[in-house]
Amino acid sequence: MKQYAKTQLYIAGIFLFVSLFLFVTIFIYASRTIRDRQVRLLELELETTEMEVQLFFDDFSYAIEDVESFILSYGITNLLDYIIQKQDHHDSVSSIYFGTVDNVMYNSSGFIPPAGFDLRTRIWYTMAVENGGMVATPAFLNATQDYMISTIAAPVYDNGELLGVIGIDVRIEDIEEHIKGRVIGNTGFALLIDSNDNIITLPESWQGEALLPDFSETGADLSLINENVVTLNTYLHHETGAIIYTNVVFDDYELVVFMPDAEFYATQRQFGRYFIIVFIMINLIAAFFFLLNRKYIFIPLLDLDKEIGDIDVRKDIHYRLPMRDNDRFLDIKQTLNKALDTAEEYFIENAIKAEELYLRSQRFKLLIDSTQDFIIQIGVGHTISSIYGKGLSKIGLDDSMMLGKKMEEVFSQSKIAHEEMIELALKGEHKLYDWEIQKGSIRFVYETSVSPIYNQQDQILGVVSISRDITEAAIRQEEIKYINQHDYLTGLYNRRMFQETFESLHQDNHYPLTIMMLDLNGLKLINDAFGHLKGDEALKDVALTLNKILCDHFVSRIGGDEFAAILTQVDKRKVEQLADEITKAVSNLVIENVHLSISIGHEMIENKDTDFNEVIKKAENNMYRHKIAESMSVRNNAIKAIHKTLTDKYRDERIHSEKVSQLCYVIGVALGLNADSLKELRLAGMYHDIGKIAIPDAILNKPGKLTPEEFEIMKTHTEMGYNILRAADEYSKLAEYALTHHERWDGKGYPRGIKGEDIPLFARIINLADSFDAITSNRSYREKSTKDKAIEEIKKHAGHQFDPELAKIFVTQVLKREW
Repeated sequence: MKQYAKTQLYIAGIFLFVSLFLFVTIFIYASRTIRDRQVRLLELELETTEMEVQLFFDDFSYAIEDVESFILSYGITNLLDYIIQKQDHHDSVSSIYFGTVDNVMYNSSGFIPPAGFDLRTRIWYTMAVENGGMVATPAFLNATQDYMISTIAAPVYDNGELLGVIGIDVRIEDIEEHIKGRVIGNTGFALLIDSNDNIITLPESWQGEALLPDFSETGADLSLINENVVTLNTYLHHETGAIIYTNVVFDDYELVVFMPDAEFYATQRQFGRYFIIVFIMINLIAAFFFLLNRKYIFIPLLDLDKEIGDIDVRKDIHYRLPMRDNDRFLDIKQTLNKALDTAEEYFIENAIKAEELYLRSQRFKLLIDSTQDFIIQIGVGHTISSIYGKGLSKIGLDDSMMLGKKMEEVFSQSKIAHEEMIELALKGEHKLYDWEIQKGSIRFVYETSVSPIYNQQDQILGVVSISRDITEAAIRQEEIKYINQHDYLTGLYNRRMFQETFESLHQDNHYPLTIMMLDLNGLKLINDAFGHLKGDEALKDVALTLNKILCDHFVSRIGGDEFAAILTQVDKRKVEQLADEITKAVSNLVIENVHLSISIGHEMIENKDTDFNEVIKKAENNMYRHKIAESMSVRNNAIKAIHKTLTDKYRDERIHSEKVSQLCYVIGVALGLNADSLKELRLAGMYHDIGKIAIPDAILNKPGKLTPEEFEIMKTHTEMGYNILRAADEYSKLAEYALTHHERWDGKGYPRGIKGEDIPLFARIINLADSFDAITSNRSYREKSTKDKAIEEIKKHAGHQFDPELAKIFVTQVLKREW
């Protein structure tokens, strides 16, 4: 026992050392974690600011691409009107211009270059030509010396021949206004630096600084810092902090994000102070309890140890522990003395019965050793005393690993309260129960019967446990049960389980009980556009989301796009919160650029008086009200996303749809259509091939001509486009044009073979524009033809493929050629 006291002292010392070590380790780890969190925060700030800058400049990039497309499609005729119209849509643009290789400028601002002005020597022209792509110039004073600008420029090539350079002047003050208000954390800031190291955007805290100060004068050197990596302890403009930068705007500018040390390390320092206080308090409390333990337990325990050490039943079976007043272990001594009394009585009795018991156990062992089950004899103390049978070998156990232990110690992985069953058997009950155990990758299921063992006086001496392997039968039963209860696709419970669960909960005390009905919007649209595999993917994603948010409740799939959940003991406010959380989470799920949407309706039950069908009907009605309000918007957005997926995936389709849209517009102008009709016609041209999203990639990307079988598949894009567009009100008028834009004037087109004026006017216009662009554009199986060749083809097929009147108007009024 003295050794025990010393051990306690050692343990206390080890506790202090280990606690100190753990606290220091945790402190270091936590400090690093806090610092890493701050680093990640700074990286996220950089990514967010970079995205804002990129979005600001993308607007100008798209404008340049539109002007380039116009020049390549129509030349420089009407170019000035076009770029003036473009400028009117961009408040931050001071001018849009195109400089040719012949030193001719078309400028939306009306600027007329003075004599001797060579635009080919201007920085925006030279940078664009040298780079061969889109560039952003350093800040400079504009040609009229009114204000500082930066130019976004790009060269225009036609079949490898330079035609000139497009430029867009962006006012520096607009760039600064867009970014200077960006605050990093509480005290940090962002800087935008051009290729001449001029700081274009100054933070609010730098007010009073000179215009476009030189970044090198701030004390920081980006050449010593890795891009997109946070660098600590960096000096910048009179203070030290964490810095990170990246190249933006066609890699011509640098975006710098900076956070002062005072803010960067604030959380870490505060954490350190709290950590020290907690460590001191814990050690003071431990010391206090150690002293109490020593006075009231250690010293009395040493005395008890000495007295127990004097027990030797072989020398003196009559020895008993002495009793004293105020003895802290009086109850223990009384118990030990009673045990000594009992031991004395049983010593004599056991000697007589020992031989008899030995012979009986041998007979019993021989009788049951051959069984494939395993039989365990358990004493009144719940410990295993005997083991028989061959069944233990399959789970890797033998007698030496089990004797003297309790069932729960041996079968700790079985997840069943063996001891409770044994206790019931010790009280005279017979119990039959199933349990499992895992050995490696194999799961075993056993059926166990426990029964009490009686002596001649009907006293219970122990328990016999007989276990049989029923793994195969259990697996078959579980498979059948799972199939009967779950939806095969999502793994959620099925409709039958939904109704059974509701009826079960409706009878118990689970009120308030809420039925939530959910319907995935636009599933048919996804199936039509991307195929049923994508639709299945959407259903699985929604199922995972529902399982995550409603993890404490019952969730099921009860139909094609319908789900249902049962929420117990949740108030109305929490139900609304969960519904909002589901709506937001599902809206973040994206299938091929289509953001998913779900309609939700719910009904709460307060008592047992409500009928199941009535509750379902009310919840569904609530859900349908939401669905009616949201479904059109969801479908409209889905169609836009489908079109974006198509044009992002196939660049040629984007260019083709834009050209056809523009051609349709100019034909409509020539026909004298009103503004609303022109807008509808332009959209019809843009979306006429949306059905190609459902055509296999191998056909759309095939380098040669299509086989007859492949062409038949390709022809289905008109019907697919019709099915997609008619699903949304905003685009339903366009559906008929997408369906019929390959019909011919002579009735030999597809898919319906209608002819003449039975074909909608807009479909005839799209057919004409589509054919013209196809002839004058490169295809994988042929080179593009000239505009003259295209005009000959249109004349040749007028009255056959094309509406003859439309064909004539297109050639004479749009293309300005003779008929």
